[in-house]
Amino acid sequence: MSDKTCPTCGQPWPRTGPKRVCTGCALPIRRHDRWHFGRRGPEHNDCEHPEGLPLIEPEPTMELLGVSDGQ
Repeated sequence: MSDKTCPTCGQPWPRTGPKRVCTGCALPIRRHDRWHFGRRGPEHNDCEHPEGLPLIEPEPTMELLGVSDGQ
């Protein structure tokens, strides 16, 4: 697994860096990211929003503000 070993005792050094890296954007795939195995390897479902779709807040309307049209 690890080709790096300690020059003194010969034990393998622990792995550093992320476990999975997206083949599309080259960013690490974190614990709660949405991803799948693609043809080239692990990929985010959406590299722009790796944790899923962003929350969309509704546009404020007059009804939400409690103002009637007549006044």
